[in-house]
Amino acid sequence: MRGIQPAPATDGLLQHSHHLQEAALHHLPVTGSGAFTLLLPAWDAVNLGVTPFFAYYPLMMSKSYGVLPTTTA
Repeated sequence: MRGIQPAPATDGLLQHSHHLQEAALHHLPVTGSGAFTLLLPAWDAVNLGVTPFFAYYPLMMSKSYGVLPTTTA
């Protein structure tokens, strides 16, 4: 609880951002170096890699076999 300090007396967009202190931000590379941090970009790459296929598949079935895109989507 040492890191919690009272909010500065400012108005505006950053009035509730007193928890983003410089000392706490220095610990970010340590907390973000686990296996889960590596999983997130890999998950995004896999999902973005198959997206063009699944977007094109209903159109390909429509052009090739006359199946409506609503059926295959």
